[in-house]
Amino acid sequence: MNAVLRFADSASAAAAAADMARVATIPQPGPAQPTVSIPGHPDALAATYSYNSYGADQHPVTVISYTPHGAYVLCQTAQADRADAAAALIAQTLDIQGPRIDTFAPTDPAKFADLPADPTGLLAHTMPAPNWPEPQESAPTNPKIGVYQPDAALHFQDDPLGAAAAFSTAGVAAMSDNQTLVYQARDPAAAAQLAQDLADLVLQLQPSATPIGGVDFMPTSRCVQSDRPGGNGQSQYSCYAPADTVTIEAHSADATGARQETAAQYKMLLAK
Repeated sequence: MNAVLRFADSASAAAAAADMARVATIPQPGPAQPTVSIPGHPDALAATYSYNSYGADQHPVTVISYTPHGAYVLCQTAQADRADAAAALIAQTLDIQGPRIDTFAPTDPAKFADLPADPTGLLAHTMPAPNWPEPQESAPTNPKIGVYQPDAALHFQDDPLGAAAAFSTAGVAAMSDNQTLVYQARDPAAAAQLAQDLADLVLQLQPSATPIGGVDFMPTSRCVQSDRPGGNGQSQYSCYAPADTVTIEAHSADATGARQETAAQYKMLLAK
């Protein structure tokens, strides 16, 4: 897991990194060893935990690291069979993340309110969550709603490496996230290919996944049934379909619901 936190200035970031590292050394629930070093990054503040209760198929060591980097704190959590292996994963991440965040041009916090909520116009055409029969203001706020550039969109993917290749092939310019996901592709052919590729990624990643019938009257759509996370025996359903230059992705605990959302999203995108 990798995250970047932004603070007011470098002093605030350094203080926050120290505070978070200090809290991370509090035993919870196993004994912490706060003297972990991250190769090549002496400024990284890291702690490791060993959980003997883990099953044989799970990684027994977790390393948590906080590194001040200008006005940012670079945060990583890695799991491996050994602490040095987890520390090496964090070192490799920091080698990439540090230079990457240096290319970012942050917005002045005083101008946050001036940032466009829907710079591409894609969000306005993305299906919102249903608010019937309850009033819209009573619905919980979804902090993920928004438009994301391709790299940011990878944070929503179960297989970021596979999705990155699919996005590149399709020329994805942006992704909008609301009740459904919509991807702006290069052209209609690329949008159709992306729908196929995203469905294939689910089938490849999840052993329980199986293809099911697509959406009625949408022959290029694909739907997949798989087990819901948590091993409770329940299924989840996802559908993928092109709509001109856009690819639709819909998820539901009900097969009919996934198909209906896909069809409704198609109409939102193409209805005149």
